[in-house]
Amino acid sequence: MTDQVSPCFSVEAKKVGGLLAFFCLTLTVFHPAFQVYSILSNLLFVAEIKKNVALTQQVISAIVILSNSQNFFSIMSVAFSVYCGILLWQIKSTAIVRTKAFLWYLVAVQIILLAMVYLLSLPTELESRFAEEVGKSVTGQAFASSLWHYYLNKSERVRNTFHVYNTH
Repeated sequence: MTDQVSPCFSVEAKKVGGLLAFFCLTLTVFHPAFQVYSILSNLLFVAEIKKNVALTQQVISAIVILSNSQNFFSIMSVAFSVYCGILLWQIKSTAIVRTKAFLWYLVAVQIILLAMVYLLSLPTELESRFAEEVGKSVTGQAFASSLWHYYLNKSERVRNTFHVYNTH
């Protein structure tokens, strides 16, 4: 009988480190910090918009709705992000599934915000500007979420730490 270690349960098992640790740090620190910055920026933007006498009350209301929606989604995103990060740090059995759901939540939020830009009947110039910005966010978030999803599916460290065999 040999003392050979099964490749599914390597010495790395039950350890959060490397890129997985960076991802956990991103979920629990960097993402929440960025979202707080985003919320504060939105609040300042809305305060400036309200001072703009050239805009109608209807346009200002539409921008406030869009900004408040984005802030709401950001707050939810912070809670979900920290929750997933803690699940990963603590090596909980549901961590991978819930983190993947969070990654796609981020994409869905951007798509919802993009739809809202068109549904709020903004003037064409503002609609184009907001749609361009949110469109970039959709693309960037889809790319980032896809990369992290791929990492969670293919990483040997994730597989060994969480004993994930079928992550698709």
